[in-house]
Amino acid sequence: MTNLITTMTETYVNNTELFNNRPTLSDKDGWYNADSMTFLRKMKLQQEIRFLEYWIPRQERRLDQQKGWVSHWARRRNGDEISENNYQASLAQAKADQYNVEFLQGQLDDAQLAYQAENEEVYTTVTNSNVAPDGAPTEIDSETAQDLASLGITL
Repeated sequence: MTNLITTMTETYVNNTELFNNRPTLSDKDGWYNADSMTFLRKMKLQQEIRFLEYWIPRQERRLDQQKGWVSHWARRRNGDEISENNYQASLAQAKADQYNVEFLQGQLDDAQLAYQAENEEVYTTVTNSNVAPDGAPTEIDSETAQDLASLGITL
């Protein structure tokens, strides 16, 4: 795991011995051990996952835009200093944006693994989205398909 997620899961821990005034058969004397920071740790992991799921698509759009600029300046390279500097700058920015996407995705993967290991469930903010993932065929009825075909649109 990355340092942030590891620190979060190791810092938000407080194992304490608590007393239950109505002991069960397994707790004969009423005392039991519990982690009193479980809820806070769960909320912090959810917050981190929400943050990363918000910023990753935006960073991917920035990367796509920067790749366009790299292509633009690569076509206009003619050996002079200005065009070469523009190309090298856009290439460096694209590499930085690529690193940002990979880093954020790694953080998200680690946060989701930590959340799943602790809570035995998956947490994400995009599962209930009505937008189909890229490459997934959308389900449309025949009437809608005919309307789209009359406009020259094929899915």
